[in-house]
Amino acid sequence: MKLHPSRRPLPAHRSVAVAALLAGAVAVAFLPATASAGKQGGRHGQFFQKMDQNQDGAISQDEFTAAHDQFFSHRDADSDGVITRGEFMRGRGPTHQARNGSEDDARRARRQQHRETRFNALDTDGSGSISREEFAAGHSATFARKDADGDGRLTRDEMRRRKRQ
Repeated sequence: MKLHPSRRPLPAHRSVAVAALLAGAVAVAFLPATASAGKQGGRHGQFFQKMDQNQDGAISQDEFTAAHDQFFSHRDADSDGVITRGEFMRGRGPTHQARNGSEDDARRARRQQHRETRFNALDTDGSGSISREEFAAGHSATFARKDADGDGRLTRDEMRRRKRQ
């Protein structure tokens, strides 16, 4: 019985070539997905995923508040209900440095300057410490500013916005 040309097995060298082409096509098909996953990665992508507790691709006001409550508790090292300038300026500590390697002096200075600016913005009564109420009000305003479409949810794009209003 003679097989139709389209039904005949391919010679071994052609089978390998076809398999390589198929593998390449599959890889190319997944490039956009892996590229967008890379953009979502890094520190900010991990932060977004951690805040998005129900993994629906957006952060609700409740999720945003819960994450910042946890942050407040973490920074309030002595659990006295306020974050002092020292507690705020400490950052993430030696564990963060060890995980991410050493940072250069210029980057460290920029990070400290950002913390100083943020601390001053949150310390609305000028007491030299941030109360839980001041902290919550500041982050509530941040949520409202970033929620560009006013739907009560922050997307990745909205979270990336750096524009200060």
